[in-house]
Amino acid sequence: MLKYGLLKFAQSINVQKVFNDFRDLTGLTIAFAIQDYLQDEDEYSCPFCKECIKASEEGRKRCNKDFRRYVDAVASGALKNGFEAREFDCHAGLVDVVAPIKIGKEIVSFVCAGQYRKEQPDVKKAEQYADELKIDRKKYVECLKNVKILAPEKREVFRRMVTNIATTVSKSMETHYLLHRQILQFNVSKFIMEALYQAMNVNEIFPIVCKEIKQLFMLKSVKIVSYDLLLDSYSIWHSDDDCKVDLSPDLADKLKKFWVSKLITDDKSIPFETTLHEFTSPDTPEDISKFYKNLGINSAYVIRINKSSKINLFLVLYNGSNNNKLQDYDEKFLHDLSKGIYLAIENNLTIRKLF
Repeated sequence: MLKYGLLKFAQSINVQKVFNDFRDLTGLTIAFAIQDYLQDEDEYSCPFCKECIKASEEGRKRCNKDFRRYVDAVASGALKNGFEAREFDCHAGLVDVVAPIKIGKEIVSFVCAGQYRKEQPDVKKAEQYADELKIDRKKYVECLKNVKILAPEKREVFRRMVTNIATTVSKSMETHYLLHRQILQFNVSKFIMEALYQAMNVNEIFPIVCKEIKQLFMLKSVKIVSYDLLLDSYSIWHSDDDCKVDLSPDLADKLKKFWVSKLITDDKSIPFETTLHEFTSPDTPEDISKFYKNLGINSAYVIRINKSSKINLFLVLYNGSNNNKLQDYDEKFLHDLSKGIYLAIENNLTIRKLF
């Protein structure tokens, strides 16, 4: 989940300029990728791939299969090989170079570059492969001959360049990640200080925390929800106004009952546990599913911050259509943050009792 936010960050700074300079210098291609798909696929593909291979349905399927093979191989060897880029031969005889982008030991993305050949193509074999992919022979061979050929020493220089780019981008992304962690932790610390020494203003602090989480994780919306069991009422703090909507009394009641049944009355649920709720699943009432669909929301991760006989507190992360997935480092970070929020509330309740 966090990887999407980090990837967007990397694309927003000078990394894109580095990529453009790399293309101009080498005459080859480069792009970001994650394990699910390749970013800027058209920009990454060389003319041969665009005009021939990916114009064929079978060719595109084989490209996707190759891509998954690359990233799986790099991911499995990343701990041992660090940021080292590796060469891979694709099904059409071209070479791709792939290196991991990491935060600590976690892979958040990949750099894919290349699409060159090691030697001149065998025309007869190329024609046979064109027939297999149902591509015009003449066009296929002509395009293939235009693919750049790199000698072994130039390939090694190219591979080292990709390794250096992956290393630099990884360090920038890790700095960005740590900076946002510090910002969020600062906001929670500020919240705790206000709880201890002032009248706690949750209406000011909670939205800041929600907004920071939303931006870092590229979510549709983030909420902190407090539910009072004794009064059967709840308070909600939003990351923004996007998902604040006027509800009919009937729908508001249905939404409350839906969440109470999912969270409040679940005896198995424990503090700081993360659960995923798919609003497109069959067990979601149709009107509730439609409500979230209209907001562009497909699912939500819910982290229970505490569980008591009176107040239940939750951190709710709403996913859009991209259905981002929480990684291990995401959960750890969010659980640490949730503990800070809980500590602030606990301190505030203690102060109220004393005075």
